[in-house]
Amino acid sequence: MSCSCSDEEELLRSHNFNLSTTIGLRKHTRKTNRELSAEHKASHKKQCERIGCANAYSDNNESKTIKANKFTLETRCAPDRFCSLVGNLSEDKKNAIRDIGFGSLLEIQCGRLRRQLCRWLVDQFKPKCNIIELYGQNLKLCHRTFSDVMGVKDGGIPIQLGGPSENIAELRDIFQSTVKGINIKTLEDIIKQEDKTSWIFKVAFTLFALATLLCPTSGFISHLFLHPCNDVLNVKSLNWASFCYKWLAKSIGKYKNHETTYVGGCLLFLQVR
Repeated sequence: MSCSCSDEEELLRSHNFNLSTTIGLRKHTRKTNRELSAEHKASHKKQCERIGCANAYSDNNESKTIKANKFTLETRCAPDRFCSLVGNLSEDKKNAIRDIGFGSLLEIQCGRLRRQLCRWLVDQFKPKCNIIELYGQNLKLCHRTFSDVMGVKDGGIPIQLGGPSENIAELRDIFQSTVKGINIKTLEDIIKQEDKTSWIFKVAFTLFALATLLCPTSGFISHLFLHPCNDVLNVKSLNWASFCYKWLAKSIGKYKNHETTYVGGCLLFLQVR
């Protein structure tokens, strides 16, 4: 008896990833199942059966299961924080966000990251090759897939995190930049209080989107991001998809090489991919 598509989906769920199967995943598993050899299908079936036994055992060992579930991925990606702020913005402020090319981010609706699922996806991702391996199939990832999933675009101008310090001196004062960088809470407060037409509002939102969703690293964002955000008229012309995808791939590479204890970058991309 071969392992069905639903068996493959259950295989992911049985690892306690709290997987909510998307339409894309269902299509992928159906296609993958058709292409698998009989031996490969039989192997999946046995694995499903083994995991089923393990789950039955763990049901009788609740404390062990809870302890095992604590081994989830550490990340600074916070789509719940991003969506919470965006959901309370006025329509006028949302229109201002669309003007700078980030309107697609307003459509994101999600709760917290499924960290165990993300950990498994990170394990399957090979940043040097830009592929993610699922059921023996290698799926190619790049800035184009990032753009398709997250909605941010490449406008044609490369992003440079650098430039004359005097160019961003005023912004560093406005955003109260310290040696740690710019506090995300400061950005939240400015976004809530600033006028919708203000260029400060647009810069603050861009930084907030980067710090919580697209290129997160910590509770602060480096003042170096002020350089590409300084000219709000050209923000939509920058290569955000390429930059954010490379940031994620590099962050996963550092994590897998044990250079960091957490994963920076937009893990939401992998989760909804």
